[in-house]
Order: sequence, then C-alpha cells, then structure tokens
Amino acid sequence: MEYSAGLMSHMFWLAETRITAEKMCDGLSQDAIRELAVSENIFQMKNTTRASRNFSAIYNRLSNMPFPLVEMIAKGDAAIAKVLVLISMMKTDKLFFEFIYEVYRGKIILGEKIIASRDIILFFNEKETQSEVIASWSDTTKKKLKQVYIRSLFEAGLLSDTKECKILPAYVDYRARNVLESNDMTIYYYAITGEK
Repeated sequence: MEYSAGLMSHMFWLAETRITAEKMCDGLSQDAIRELAVSENIFQMKNTTRASRNFSAIYNRLSNMPFPLVEMIAKGDAAIAKVLVLISMMKTDKLFFEFIYEVYRGKIILGEKIIASRDIILFFNEKETQSEVIASWSDTTKKKLKQVYIRSLFEAGLLSDTKECKILPAYVDYRARNVLESNDMTIYYYAITGEK
C-alpha cells in the first residue's frame, strides 16, 4: 500500500459507515447500496457527487474488514463501532496506521497521557525523510492530515478532545479481539491498546 493523503477528504463518518454496514448485513450489493446513497440520500449529503464519492471510501473500508467486524459496526454498541471504524481506516491508509502505531501506541507504552503538537510534527518530519511522496506534499496538506488524524482519534473515543489531546483507553470487547486475532489483524489491536 502506498502513502496517501486521501483522509483529507475521507473523514471518520461513523453514522454513514454504520448505515452501509447495516445494508451489507442485509445482503445488499455494492451497487444497490450506492444507489440508496445517491438516489435516496441515506447519508444526508449535500449532493449526489459527494454521496457517491464518500460511499466508495466507506465501502472500501468495510470490504477490507472481516464480515463479523462489519456486523459489529452495524449492530454493536457505539463504543466498539467507533473503534472498528478507526481500525477500518488504519487498514486502508498506511500513513494513518503508522501514525496510530508509532505515535498513539508509543505514548501508551511510555505511560504518557497527551499527544502534543510536537509529537505530530516529529512524526511527519520523520516520514518526509523516509518517503519522497510525503516530502512532496504541501504544508497545507500535512497540516490538514494532522487535524484529520487527531479528529479521528477523538471521534473514535481515544482522545478527550482535539485541543488538549488527552489519551483515553481503547475499549475493544473480547469478540472483536478474537476476530482480529483469527484474521491476522492483531497489529491493529496492539496499535490502539499499546499491548505487546
């Protein structure tokens, strides 16, 4: 997977992801769900172009998850659904996964309570030295990604807010953990819990 700045336009979208997961659990095809998103505006988007584009990103995330996790997103409680949406984002965005694994997990392991602005700056500076793709991004792009990363952690319930960025413990119930383990996805569990 290549580095991408796609998260700038593809946000967390909990409600939309849960709707899509529910339709997938009902057995609807990708085309049928897209049609509902566009013609019936089930996502409550401003226009059909945005609805179609956002649906594509959401469906891609969900289709990269084992079906039992899709069911948990659709039918589980909000806390686990939020964490699983975050994992779906990590699974489809290499840089976001590395941010969670290296910065968020690193803080948990060290017992630190806050993600500071300098932690994010250091992360991007290091990635720039490792990747010509990231080095070529504008400062505006990197600033927007930093905001989206923090906002996504907040929406997943892993940060107290988007200003102080106090780290909150991740809630992953045993069923979700078992599915992650049995599908070689334990690294995502470790990324948000700091284990191993």
